[in-house]
Amino acid sequence: MPKVWYAYDGTGPINSVDSYLIISGTPNCLAGRILCAIKATFSLSDPTKPQTISTNLQDYIAYGIGLGGPQPSGVGQKPYAYFLPS
Repeated sequence: MPKVWYAYDGTGPINSVDSYLIISGTPNCLAGRILCAIKATFSLSDPTKPQTISTNLQDYIAYGIGLGGPQPSGVGQKPYAYFLPS
């Protein structure tokens, strides 16, 4: 399944698919400590929400909040979690 961007609603649990809504294109945020958006697997049953928030994605979110930047952040890696300045 393809991965697409979902904006975090800012209020729900970060590990719940119900806390995200699909957006078109790449989010207009990148670095900070407040979760902005994630790139997750598209759900056929409810396309407006991610299929799941994987353990890897939860780790990226935690690292991003702690480090203040997109995750993963290694050379040549594509970020799956973007953040806003706090």
